[in-house]
Amino acid sequence: MNIVLDFSFFYDLLEMPPLEMLWFLFSHGGWVIFLIIFLKFAWDFYVFYIQERYRENTKYVLLAIDVPKENMQGPKAVEQIFASLAAAQSSGNLIDKYIEGYTQRPFSLEIVSLGGYIQFLIRTPEKFRDLAEAAFYAQYPDAEISEVDDYAKETPNLFPDKEYDLWGTELVFYNKDAYPIRTYPSFEDKMAKDLKFKDPIASLLEVLGKMTEGEQLWLQIIITPCKSDWKDKGVNEVKKLIGQKVKVKTNLMDDILNSPIKLLQELGSIIIPQESSEKPKKEEPHSLMTYLSPGEKDVAGAMQEKLSKTGFKSKFRVIYLAKKEFSQKGKAISGIFGALQQFNTLNMNGFKPDGKTKTSVDYWFVKTRVAARQKRIMANYKNRSNMEPFFILNTEELATLFHFPTVELKAPLLKRVEMKRGEAPSILPTTEKSLKEKKEDDKKGGPPGNLPIIE
Repeated sequence: MNIVLDFSFFYDLLEMPPLEMLWFLFSHGGWVIFLIIFLKFAWDFYVFYIQERYRENTKYVLLAIDVPKENMQGPKAVEQIFASLAAAQSSGNLIDKYIEGYTQRPFSLEIVSLGGYIQFLIRTPEKFRDLAEAAFYAQYPDAEISEVDDYAKETPNLFPDKEYDLWGTELVFYNKDAYPIRTYPSFEDKMAKDLKFKDPIASLLEVLGKMTEGEQLWLQIIITPCKSDWKDKGVNEVKKLIGQKVKVKTNLMDDILNSPIKLLQELGSIIIPQESSEKPKKEEPHSLMTYLSPGEKDVAGAMQEKLSKTGFKSKFRVIYLAKKEFSQKGKAISGIFGALQQFNTLNMNGFKPDGKTKTSVDYWFVKTRVAARQKRIMANYKNRSNMEPFFILNTEELATLFHFPTVELKAPLLKRVEMKRGEAPSILPTTEKSLKEKKEDDKKGGPPGNLPIIE
């Protein structure tokens, strides 16, 4: 049996002029591919448009949070707050997503220093304000939470600016999401007699408190509640580390591209049958856990611990903004990265500046490129942008990076509540008000020029 393959069609096609060949392909079915590509671009543009409209119509509030001076609660309490905020996660139905443009809205955790005055803030969608306040009050009943104006609103948008100089960057992981950063349980010193917990927030507050008149240092962590499907990749990373086999998932496009290859393999096996040469399979261990070094076992255990807790899609930004006559950029940058270094581990994960967003470049068109990056990072900071790329931080990691100092920490320029609020005597006359009226009474005016106020 002789099989003859005729390639004359392809030879004739290649001999055509380029435009004639394109028209021939288009008129003989190629228009279907063109239509599919066009519809894909049109659909993506439509989804982007309605999602941008939804983002613009979402209202936010910026809340300043002050805890009592005698606060004894550590990061564990804040971890419970983030677990509560995860309840805001919602996928929305088809109408929400493809007509209204629904996308999951983020929270923004911010620690800012304005001339050395430090304030903790959270920016939340207005519809989740009650959820956020309830989460904080549940752990800090004596905290004061007040709505304030956006401190970043009056700062320059365009750079270079005559009055201000800006340095900023986004921070990214230097390893995969499944690998954790160093978290607060690792800062416990069991050998210490006086203070067993060496609070990592102390270094950050020290750097923030060193800012002087005309200097501002902003830290921003954008967190977006998400589904738990991020853990699937993490589980595969753990399996690779301990030597287990990982099943490779294929999508529809992979199946379409691989089907011709599989067909040719089947035809080849029919035309040229091969003798079966089955070899006895060796029994392989379920995993190589017993062969791992102690350090590798610790890494695998830490990864599994991270995967056991709720995660958030996260972005981390740092901005130093100062009037040019007061700018001490080198001191601020080295200080903040020195403080962040304590969260890094060489065998697991940590933070590094994102080379694509950092406002310092080399070689060509330096001034133009720096100005463009300054403008972009300031816009993303003010908009609290949560666009990709992002990384995953779980509740424990977030609580390590964003928590309130305890009474032992000396941070004199941090706004704190002076004393606990007492309960009103039961015999006092009361008037019943609606929830709306109570909220109106509770609202406070915008902050003065130098937020926060230090009494």
